[in-house]
Amino acid sequence: VRTAQLTYAARDSEFDGQQIRKGQLLGLVEGKVTCVGQTADEVITEIITRVSENGGDVVNIYYGEDVNEKEATRVSELVQSLMPDAEVILLYGGQPVYHYIFSVE
Repeated sequence: VRTAQLTYAARDSEFDGQQIRKGQLLGLVEGKVTCVGQTADEVITEIITRVSENGGDVVNIYYGEDVNEKEATRVSELVQSLMPDAEVILLYGGQPVYHYIFSVE
């Protein structure tokens, strides 16, 4: 199982020589910041591409307390388009801070 998360920068900082501004979206793979972006779609595309490099049959998407079901459904459709042969399961996780947590099995 590989994991990825989508969250936001709580403060200005620097990562790998890149300036990160408060509010920007952060993509984490296996707990490490791997990309920074302005839109959820660009960050999700990057992190899902990375966690699915070795394939995957099932993707669980846990959406957080600040995400509505309609938006979460749209994200699950994006993930399905990125991994067309995988079963994508959308679940309400209700977690704070992380908009989405993805597990790829």
